[in-house]
Amino acid sequence: MITDSLIAKLRDFIKEQHVPDGKVVPRHGIVHPEAPKGLEKLATAISSFIDKQKDRSTFSILLNNLREERGLSEPELYKKAWVDRKLSSRIMTTRDYHPSKNTALAFGLALELKQDEFNELLESAGYALSRSSIPDLVIMFCVQSKVYDLHDVNALLVVLEQKTLCREPKN
Repeated sequence: MITDSLIAKLRDFIKEQHVPDGKVVPRHGIVHPEAPKGLEKLATAISSFIDKQKDRSTFSILLNNLREERGLSEPELYKKAWVDRKLSSRIMTTRDYHPSKNTALAFGLALELKQDEFNELLESAGYALSRSSIPDLVIMFCVQSKVYDLHDVNALLVVLEQKTLCREPKN
């Protein structure tokens, strides 16, 4: 349920977290290794990196694993995420399917993921949440505050004059 208190907390969260476009945020703890010398070493390093990344789960595999961990059926999940049955089927059966960011966000919210799981699911689809995006900050706030209902998420986006995440499907 959306309350004035929740909206005030959201506004405070955005004031604290928002990074305007163009401002550089230092990334602590990230080490940039020197590139290997010589073209052959570089090609070997790139090939090794790509092989390691291929072993990671694709969006559809990770989504299905998370769904099973939470004991949800496919229809329960796609209905909760407001995703069309055909699209959900395509995602679940196509190993390398690349969803839109909003679809990935809707599934993450429907699964009621913790922040690290949410970020991992987004990353598997090639996305990340940005502190320079008000809609992304709203999603971060919702995940941290355990506001997973899409009606409530959309209401918070509207309060801040942002586009809604998705439309409720017609029955």
